[in-house]
Amino acid sequence: MNIIRVHTVPDGAAPARLGDYAIGLFPELPSRNAAKKAIKRGEVLVDGVPAGTGRWVGPGARVELIEGQKKQPAPYRLALRVHYEDEH
Repeated sequence: MNIIRVHTVPDGAAPARLGDYAIGLFPELPSRNAAKKAIKRGEVLVDGVPAGTGRWVGPGARVELIEGQKKQPAPYRLALRVHYEDEH
């Protein structure tokens, strides 16, 4: 598990749901959709534990963005018919 970025919720910040708080928090998650997907994949930790979008974060909470698993795309199988073939 490689930690990419760490953020500590500052004192005086109002409690907020992680799904709302994480929007734009890290440059890698610039939109609501990106933040939501990363949280669902378990790439956002709160105090070292994967959290859901409904988890409340408040002052002093440590929010970490970790490197996600890189999945290989499924191979695309395409049958090709040869119409012409020569010796080259």
